[in-house]
Amino acid sequence: MASGLKNLNGSISVYELKMVLGVASLDTTTQFQDVLIPYTSIGNPADTNASLIQYWYSLDAGVTYSVMTPTSDTVTTGLTFSTSGTVNLFKWRIKYDLNNDIYNRSIKIAFKALGTEGYSLETSRFLYFPRTIVDQTTVNSSTVLFPNDYSGVAGYELLKFAPKTA
Repeated sequence: MASGLKNLNGSISVYELKMVLGVASLDTTTQFQDVLIPYTSIGNPADTNASLIQYWYSLDAGVTYSVMTPTSDTVTTGLTFSTSGTVNLFKWRIKYDLNNDIYNRSIKIAFKALGTEGYSLETSRFLYFPRTIVDQTTVNSSTVLFPNDYSGVAGYELLKFAPKTA
């Protein structure tokens, strides 16, 4: 004789812990020292104590990774995940980790979380910050557009030995 459950009404909800990375941007309030990385946390509504266990960056498209240095006000523990998604913000001290070597290069970032439902899948995206010339440096009473953080050397230092017109 077979036994089992037959014709039961109801449904089963399965929650998968996951994160969706938003579009990152350089933080203008810190003179472009940090990167703001918004992410949406999706999971079990009871998951109110999740943690980021991985926040890495790669300069070689994911072959090797290094740990990102978060700002002191970045929250990585006690995160809330919800079925509709909870928006969080990770602030990366990019200039601390990479100095000025952030422009015109592809940087892969990867995040992973741990909650009561277990580990999330790793989520990643590529960042690219094009070099923009926005700073002005005065050389010999003329204004020269030049990024003043180029390789850690001020625009004036790069131009002061340049040939001058008579």
